[in-house]
Amino acid sequence: MLTKNFLTTLLLDNFGKGTSALIAISIHELEGKDVAKITAKPSPRPLFVKDDKGEHIYIRAGNSTRLLSTKEALDYCRIRWPN
Repeated sequence: MLTKNFLTTLLLDNFGKGTSALIAISIHELEGKDVAKITAKPSPRPLFVKDDKGEHIYIRAGNSTRLLSTKEALDYCRIRWPN
């Protein structure tokens, strides 16, 4: 069974607690199963995903998610957040 608390904890542990204002979660039942809808607002600053190997920046490109190299992350941040 999905719970908002579980998903909120998972997201905030990986993106940082400061992102809580950017995330909205709702749970719906569909055909007898719980389905989570997660809505995320654009961040005003870069967000890093934490894992056991470090912290990384991913972007959405079309319908895929791409891990950026260090150089790509720097270039992306300069374009996305120019100030």
